[in-house]
Amino acid sequence: VPPDVTVQPTLAFVKTDTADVYTNGCHLSYRDVDPHPCEYGDRDSDFRVVLAGDSHAANWIPALALLAERRGWHLTTHTKSACAVLRAPVARGGKLYEACNVWSARVMESIRQSRPDLVVWAKSSGGSLWAEEGDEPPSMEGAIVDVWRYIEDSGAKVVAIADTPLFPFDPPSCLSNETRCSVPRRSAFRKDPIPPAATIHPTTALVDMTDTICTEAEC
Repeated sequence: VPPDVTVQPTLAFVKTDTADVYTNGCHLSYRDVDPHPCEYGDRDSDFRVVLAGDSHAANWIPALALLAERRGWHLTTHTKSACAVLRAPVARGGKLYEACNVWSARVMESIRQSRPDLVVWAKSSGGSLWAEEGDEPPSMEGAIVDVWRYIEDSGAKVVAIADTPLFPFDPPSCLSNETRCSVPRRSAFRKDPIPPAATIHPTTALVDMTDTICTEAEC
């Protein structure tokens, strides 16, 4: 790290600087199926927001919690490891990720019943859908559009967050050694299905933080 740059949190602490849902039981593990939401902001607010998705969605909880406090929102979070909120069957390790599918259905039902004003939806750019042997799984972009439409039918506006860049090294370790810690922008992103899904379904607003993280050439 350049000597004139103050890194917060420190590189020694960064790996434990995670959203509190990882320590209070709100972020579910692979086997959990019952939603365990966390709540932030003003619980009596008339403006209700839900965050739904996998661990990449959980990454945004500190920022959204701060917005909820500043703007008087009631924020509810539903996150689970390696599990995007989808209506299509999700695979994990080449097998049906049944716990994910059960949890997703329950989260969607909770959204339909609570009728929030806004649903913030996010997932890793990875992951795959499941199909019986010999069958072709549905497209991820189509499955994403399908669940956005389903959520919108409850009356909520949907905002999707594009995934963040991937690195072939551990960034804190690289930075602590003061070596070159960037990758070409074109190679920092595997195929993220969220932006093309937002193109297909433009009523969903897309938040893409790439330009705040990367230059035009590198990340």
